[in-house]
Amino acid sequence: MINPFEKLINPEKHSQRIEIKKIVAAPKLHREGVERYKKHILDGKPIKPIVVLKHPTEEMYAVLDGHHRFYALLELGAQTIDASVISSRTKFLFNRTKEGWLQPTPAMTKYIHAPVLAFAKYINEFVKKPKKHLKISKIDFEKFKCRISSLKKKKIIKIK
Repeated sequence: MINPFEKLINPEKHSQRIEIKKIVAAPKLHREGVERYKKHILDGKPIKPIVVLKHPTEEMYAVLDGHHRFYALLELGAQTIDASVISSRTKFLFNRTKEGWLQPTPAMTKYIHAPVLAFAKYINEFVKKPKKHLKISKIDFEKFKCRISSLKKKKIIKIK
């Protein structure tokens, strides 16, 4: 059995196609997020699978992570969606998820989640091209490159 946190952290590894009409989600959204995902989809850019909680007795799912992606695809008329499915053992947990109790507020998405993603993107760019972001000597730069290379080989860091 796969740990539910693994499905939440790495939905790409555990995704499956689900009919979008079988999914419910609370509509607490930051509208700009939905529009951004709609643009990504229309531009042909890949998006991460959503994470859903499966109802314990019915063929129904509640969005746990990926509300903006879900609504973007729904508004664009998608029939199916890639989702990582976590089984719920209780109707209580399913219903709380469906009602949006575990969903971040639009303000949290805008002021915490989005800046953290932007910071992560900057760090990735920095690791790929540190010289562009640093003013260091050639010797220090070579030491830095060796250290980054060592961390990549040991799979301590992953560069996208």
